[in-house]
Amino acid sequence: MPKKVGKYADSYADEAGLTKEKTAQNAPRARKGKAPEAPQADGLRIRPDAHNYRKHPEFNRKLIKRSLQENGAGRSIVVDNTGESIGGSGVLEQADALGLPKRIVETDGSELVVVVRKDISPDDPRRKQLALADNATTDQSEWDVEALQRDWSDEELEGWGIDDISDGKKDETYTDKIDGLTYEPTGENVYVSELYDTGKYAELLAAIDRSDVPDDAKEMLRIAATRHIVFDYRKMAEYYAKASPEVQRLMEQSALVIVDFDSAIQHGFVVLQGKLNDQCAKDFEEAEHEG
Repeated sequence: MPKKVGKYADSYADEAGLTKEKTAQNAPRARKGKAPEAPQADGLRIRPDAHNYRKHPEFNRKLIKRSLQENGAGRSIVVDNTGESIGGSGVLEQADALGLPKRIVETDGSELVVVVRKDISPDDPRRKQLALADNATTDQSEWDVEALQRDWSDEELEGWGIDDISDGKKDETYTDKIDGLTYEPTGENVYVSELYDTGKYAELLAAIDRSDVPDDAKEMLRIAATRHIVFDYRKMAEYYAKASPEVQRLMEQSALVIVDFDSAIQHGFVVLQGKLNDQCAKDFEEAEHEG
């Protein structure tokens, strides 16, 4: 029996006034050796879906198994009247590997089957861990593109919110998420001279000064040459972390660091992002009115 399951069985036995031996008998048990290929339960040969629309990579399978070991079973699975899984094949496979027993609940779909975990109270640490695992394991599985395209048209899939499955994962080419480069200061001591490289800038200035172009053109070219000053933003973050409040404020105003993305939009450093956000909001409102 997994150590954590045994530990919780002991604690609940104490609270309920039961013997630890009796309570532990009801806890999920992991059996050694390979589980049967298709375990029997109430006469049904319970088995995973042979044409599952979801793929379960190794890491996903490990997460499901870990949750079953540490928290016990959460959601139920659903099978057809032959015992083949409709939903929950990933959980079924790992439950079979652990040798967990099954309880069959027959229904015609006209009622919702609610699983009550009698052993989990609101303040039980397993409660929030089970909630986290329930969502995390779903996110780590992937669409089986070939299986979907074999059974469904693009229009039918779009009706279920599946509008781009070219690689089996959600397309985030266009997204409202802001994922910029993020640097976490480590405490490294950095000198100002390490924050930038003016090599290319100096070369351009020398070439401009040697040229015979008019003075106003030279001035314009000198200003343009500043674009070739290269900043090391990782070291910039280190320097910022130890700088005085005045220096930090000026660095933020120069967009050498962006602590607040909304503030960056307000100051005009991310003009395009701000315009796109406004346009998206406008389009969304118009679509709601039309709908």
